[in-house]
Amino acid sequence: MFNFLSWFMPDNLGRPMFNVDDPSAGAAVEIPPAGTPPAENTPPPAAPAAEIEVPEFIKALPEDMQKDNRITRFKSVEDMAKSYIEAQTVISKKGIVLPNLKDPKDVERFQGEMAKAGLGRPAKPEDYKFDEPKDLHPGLQGKTEMDAQFRTWAYKFNLDPATANALRQEYRVMESKAMAQFEAQKAQEQDAAIKALQDKWGDKLGQNNELGKKFVLKAGGQEMLDQLGKLGLGDNPVVLDLFYRCGKMFSEEAIANFGFSTLEGGAAEAQQKYAEYKKAISTRDKSHPINSENAQIRGEAVKHMEAVQRMILENGGSL
Repeated sequence: MFNFLSWFMPDNLGRPMFNVDDPSAGAAVEIPPAGTPPAENTPPPAAPAAEIEVPEFIKALPEDMQKDNRITRFKSVEDMAKSYIEAQTVISKKGIVLPNLKDPKDVERFQGEMAKAGLGRPAKPEDYKFDEPKDLHPGLQGKTEMDAQFRTWAYKFNLDPATANALRQEYRVMESKAMAQFEAQKAQEQDAAIKALQDKWGDKLGQNNELGKKFVLKAGGQEMLDQLGKLGLGDNPVVLDLFYRCGKMFSEEAIANFGFSTLEGGAAEAQQKYAEYKKAISTRDKSHPINSENAQIRGEAVKHMEAVQRMILENGGSL
């Protein structure tokens, strides 16, 4: 029916019927009348390709299955049945039957059989074993409180031991990096605060720190000082500045009330204060509280002088 097209088709070697380099290429082709036999040297037209016979059992399947190469490779129903039987044999070699995914109990049954065969999730959550990743942050080493919950989750979502272990390691690495970043940020903030305190106090930094420490010891004792250290507040610049101001206020208040501060000057200040008392007594200086005509003021001054004397003696001094 389409034999006349053979004049334009390539020959059996795949070459066109005319050479593109030929000057006459592209010239009009004279089509012989119908029924004219082909020229003596012209090859006979190629036979149309034979259509592939589709087995009847494939034709009976839905259209999308008819084009699936996993189906079309079978030549007969018998071939397909043999393949299915072989597949089921391989799957059920360990006695495991695939579950009905719509039935939670059957899925649970399947997971149990897989566990017995050494496949899938373990028999119980406690059977998961975890390895720590390398270079774990020291603050996380030995802290495995979350492992019990992680085992429960792994079991709930049917993770095999290797997958659960790998996932848990990834989580620990994430925790480790987060802790390192937090500490780095905290250190930067600490450095900035210390620099601000140094700029504020200058060469009195050590002296003011010591005053703050003495105030803490006076107010709460060594126990309070140790607790501040455990909480990471012992060297916190903001806290140090607060303690310094409290200590200074305490000292100034004590001196204003005819006492003396054991915070700033210690034993040396006590000796100086006691010398002032002795001089005032020997010269009968009426401007000094120790010689006041007001009995209440004079009584307070005597108490403070006695406190100075105790301070001197407790520190190995002499009156």
